[in-house]
Amino acid sequence: MEPKKPLNNKKSQLAEYGKYSGLAIKMLATILICVFLGRQFDNWTHWKFPIGILSGMFIGLFGALYPVFRDTNNKN
Repeated sequence: MEPKKPLNNKKSQLAEYGKYSGLAIKMLATILICVFLGRQFDNWTHWKFPIGILSGMFIGLFGALYPVFRDTNNKN
């Protein structure tokens, strides 16, 4: 008969999963909001080149990755 694994290990795995899935949802929301705002800017200016969408995408990507680097770099 195998010894039972401690329940705390399962809870800590679930807590890690919740932490990183919440981080992924925040990243997706940040990027989508910035792209949406960039699209609204493009609709407002009527330029042929989609500078608003591209800048919104890069700003959203940087804004989404900064907290990831900050949270994963903590040595707690």
